[in-house]
Amino acid sequence: MNSFYFLVISALPIAISQCPSTGRLRPDNHCYAAYNSTGPGLPLGWINAASYCRKLNGSLASIHDGFVNSFLWDWSKDPTVGDIWIGLYCSTTQTNDTYMWIDKSAYDYKNWVQLETNCDNFGDACAYMQSKDGKWTTYLDCSFGANSFICKF
Repeated sequence: MNSFYFLVISALPIAISQCPSTGRLRPDNHCYAAYNSTGPGLPLGWINAASYCRKLNGSLASIHDGFVNSFLWDWSKDPTVGDIWIGLYCSTTQTNDTYMWIDKSAYDYKNWVQLETNCDNFGDACAYMQSKDGKWTTYLDCSFGANSFICKF
């Protein structure tokens, strides 16, 4: 009888132990975990959600392609999740009036409902993904609103 053995080698940027038990590993080699409106002390505003992810050694999710956007959108369609904060923000004082990902990764993919808000006219803006269509929009005050959110590890 012949036996076959498979050796799987992966170059994951995180240790599996850093992925929360509720997290999901994706082919982009990152773990994502949703924190929804049913958890204790949730939902949160963007600033507090970003802080929550940092405490877990992660960040609010940055999105660099349609695949990850679709993955997160599928998650947001769960009735206990809904609209989700993503790690995109614009600040007149911190980002020179341009959008930037909180993890400092490239702003190389866009999925806005309409043209992105020009923050130099409005001040700070923080983005969220709409559960109805997976498109992004903003609150013009990062301390306003309370949504579920997804941390990226």
